[in-house]
Amino acid sequence: MILCLFEDQHVKNLYPLALTHHPAMLLVGAGALHQRAQSLLAVSAVTWAGRPLIEKVLQSRGHTVQQPTAATDTLYLNGRLRWRNDLPTLLPTAGESEWVMTDGTAILAARTSRLASETLLGSTPEQWQGLGLAVLQTDELKLYNYLWELLQENERMLAEDAARLSPTELPTASGAYVVNPGDIIAGTGCSIKPGVVLDASRGPIILGNNVEVMANAVVVGPCFIGDHSTIKIGAKIYEKTSIGAWCKVGGEVEGSIILGFSNKQHDGFLGHSYLGQWVNLGADTNTSDLKNNYGQVRVTFPWGQVNSGTMFLGSLIGDHSKAGINTMLNTGTVIGVGANVFGGGFPSKSIPSFAWGGSEGFVEYRRDKAIQTARTVMLRRKITMTDAEEALLRSIGYHG
Repeated sequence: MILCLFEDQHVKNLYPLALTHHPAMLLVGAGALHQRAQSLLAVSAVTWAGRPLIEKVLQSRGHTVQQPTAATDTLYLNGRLRWRNDLPTLLPTAGESEWVMTDGTAILAARTSRLASETLLGSTPEQWQGLGLAVLQTDELKLYNYLWELLQENERMLAEDAARLSPTELPTASGAYVVNPGDIIAGTGCSIKPGVVLDASRGPIILGNNVEVMANAVVVGPCFIGDHSTIKIGAKIYEKTSIGAWCKVGGEVEGSIILGFSNKQHDGFLGHSYLGQWVNLGADTNTSDLKNNYGQVRVTFPWGQVNSGTMFLGSLIGDHSKAGINTMLNTGTVIGVGANVFGGGFPSKSIPSFAWGGSEGFVEYRRDKAIQTARTVMLRRKITMTDAEEALLRSIGYHG
C-alpha cells in the first residue's frame, strides 16, 4: 500500500507557512505528519500531492509526487490531519472495501485503487462520492485549520511523541542539573554544557541528534529541540516549545514552534508564535502574545480577519523573513514570506510577503535582491536553493 499525503482547498488558512510548505511538512510536537505516518503506518512508499509549485519543490528535494497514471492501492491522508498515536486503529482494516472518510465538510482520509488525484485539491465529499467509494463519517479525527491550532496542540503531541520513543542516557557535563531524567530522550552526539538545567518535571524533553545546549541555559519540558540545533548561553526555553533542525536559539522562548533553519540567537521574547524556515530575529526582537485587556486575539490575513479564539498568540512568520534589532511585534502579527521588518515602534499586524519597512509603512522588497539574500542564507548551511524553490518564491505576490 502506498501513502499519499494530499493538500485540500483549505490549506491557504495555514498562512503564511502554507505559501511555501505542504501542510504535512509542518512541525508539531517532535515531528511532522509525514514522519509519524511513515513510522506508524504499514505503507511501502510515501507520495505527495498538492499545488503544482509545491509539488515541484518537493520533487526538487527528492520526494515522490503522486503520478497521474498510477492506479495502485493507495491510502490518502489529508496533510492537515491532526495526528494521534491511535490513528491506525481508527482507519478501516486493509481487508475492507475501498472507502473515503469525512467529517462532513472535508476529506480526512481515503483508501482506493482508483485514481483520485484530480479530486485532491478540491477534496469535497461530493467529489469523492462520485468515485463510488463507501463514505464513512467521523467526528473522532480533526483537521488543523490555522497555525495557532498547532501551537495549542503542541503539548499533547510532545507527550504522544515521547510515548513512542525510549528514554536514553543523556551525556551531561559536570555542573549540569537534570530534573526527572527518566523523561528526557536524547539522540546521539548531544552536548550539554556546565550550568545547564534540563527540567522534565512538567513534561518530556526530546533532543535530536547533535544538539548543543550551551552553558547556563534552562530548558523546561515538554519541549523538543531538533537535530544540529544550538541553544545559546543563558537561554530560557519554556514548556510547549518545539525547535526544528539547524536552529540557533537564545533569549526567552515560550509555547512556540520554529520549523527549522531559523535563528533567534539573542535576547528578546518569542511567545506563542510559529516561525517558518530561514527566519532571523535580530537582537531584542520581542513578540507580544497577550493583549492588555486579556481578550481573544484577532488575526488579519490578506483575505480578511479571523478571531483566533485564544488569549495567547504572538506572531506567525513566513520563510525567509527577517526582523531587525529591537523590533516590536504586536499580538497576532502575521508576516508573509521574504519580508524585512525594522525600525522603531510597532509595525502593522499584517505584513505582506516581500515587504520592506516598519511602523512608518512598507514598500515592496526588490525580488531579485530578496532571492539573492535567501540564496546566501541557505548556502551558509551548505544548501543550494533549487530552481523550483526560486520559482515558488517568485510566484508569491506582494499584497501591500
